[in-house]
Amino acid sequence: ARPRAGAGPAGARTVRCAANLEGKPKILGGLPCAMCGQLADPQTGDSETTYSNIFYCQGCWQDRKKAQQAARGGATDEAWNEGSAFVYMKAVEGIQAAAGSNGDMETSVAACVGSRPESSAVRGAHGRSLLHHIAEHGDAGAIRKVLDAYQNFYGRHVELCSTVEMYEDGFGLTAGEIAFAGNHAEAFDALVNSAVNRPRPSNFCTDSNKAYVKQKLSYEGDGDGAVLKDEKGGGVMMGWEKPLMRRHAEVIAPTPGLSVMNVGFGLGLIDGFLQERQPAKHTIVEAHPDVYAEMGRRGWLDKPGVNVLGPARWQDQIEGMIAAGPFDGIFFDTYAEMYGDLQEFFKLLPQILKPGGVLSFFNGLSDKNMYAQAISCRCAQLDLARLGLACMYEPYPIGAIDEAEWRKVVNLYWSLETYYVPVAVRIPENEPDAITRVFNSLPPRCDGAQPELRAMAVRPGDACGKVLDDKLAKARQAAEEARRLEVQQQMIKDAATPPLVEAPGA
Repeated sequence: ARPRAGAGPAGARTVRCAANLEGKPKILGGLPCAMCGQLADPQTGDSETTYSNIFYCQGCWQDRKKAQQAARGGATDEAWNEGSAFVYMKAVEGIQAAAGSNGDMETSVAACVGSRPESSAVRGAHGRSLLHHIAEHGDAGAIRKVLDAYQNFYGRHVELCSTVEMYEDGFGLTAGEIAFAGNHAEAFDALVNSAVNRPRPSNFCTDSNKAYVKQKLSYEGDGDGAVLKDEKGGGVMMGWEKPLMRRHAEVIAPTPGLSVMNVGFGLGLIDGFLQERQPAKHTIVEAHPDVYAEMGRRGWLDKPGVNVLGPARWQDQIEGMIAAGPFDGIFFDTYAEMYGDLQEFFKLLPQILKPGGVLSFFNGLSDKNMYAQAISCRCAQLDLARLGLACMYEPYPIGAIDEAEWRKVVNLYWSLETYYVPVAVRIPENEPDAITRVFNSLPPRCDGAQPELRAMAVRPGDACGKVLDDKLAKARQAAEEARRLEVQQQMIKDAATPPLVEAPGA
């Protein structure tokens, strides 16, 4: 994944940051119990691992075991699982029949998962769940029935990275990606809305950033071909991001004379664009001593109107940021951090961002999965809302990045062909029209396109690109092969059946 706040809320429980960068993730406060939602020590609870790793505290685990034993009526695990698989297959048949005859898919699915709710998590051929099958046809009502059954059986608080919405089939597809590809907007939104209400693995932090600032970095190339690498060859920042950084600068500094702050200098792209917008005050926070030294060589440390805080991690410069603020615009773009770190920065915004001020950040929260990107954008939006910020997203088409670019580094940290620029405004207490005014004041993009702000960032129809196309192609190939084998088997069966012969005199 993209380093720099790259482990988004829809990500798995892994340190997804710089290539081969050491740093162990830490659980802060424990894991949420799927039944009661309380955080508990993983060592004292237990996990349901039949279909995914679902954690329960010890008390709920014991209650769950008793309830399941009573429901099974003495059936063995093998017999029970066979029954679940049978109901799953009947549900799949019902989905296919309803799709073929324009029948009532929702009712058919509800009957199956109502009788055996655990079938909501069963995976069949190619690792596909019922959600995968339904998403192909875009029946939002049937999707909600499966999600309700799953929640009732496994618990209301299954953590996002373990829940059925995030299951990937044998081709790497989630049900959300299938709905997205089929342009099924209502089904896609139902899957996104369900996921964002799950507990998230954002109670994680990592020491990877501390390890990163001790590494030796290297600057290579110049202009659009420039790249900043860590000591493992991982891309910290690359020149292809230049159009994105220009847009971020336009968003947080729409007019001259403002006070702005950027956290994370990198190649200096956004800071160069911010200077073109003539801020009254420009603060830069930089953690890495090699980047800080490069800033000195380029004259940034002595540039009039520029205040550089560093070299030290932003977590160690909070007092300096507060003293330099509050700001009209803030941009956040760090390396080797996780979403939990970004959340911690969010908490500073009431102290460092002016009412009516704008926050933006590099939106690499989920870089290879459009469904996960939609979830991550929505989660950030909700977290900002709790702090008094209204967040919208501007879709920015970037197309496919040349493969030659990725040969410069060892980590492919971006794959989607649409990028979503966050525009988060701190809501003034006594100025209800300020949000609309700020959103309406955004300047056109450098290509002349007028800004399009969305409450729901990702929409079916947005360009995704090869990362999804390749998975869909594999799924289609497997489906065609299955149909070919089915026809072949029917032909063999027909050939083995003797023809009917009329009786003499008939």
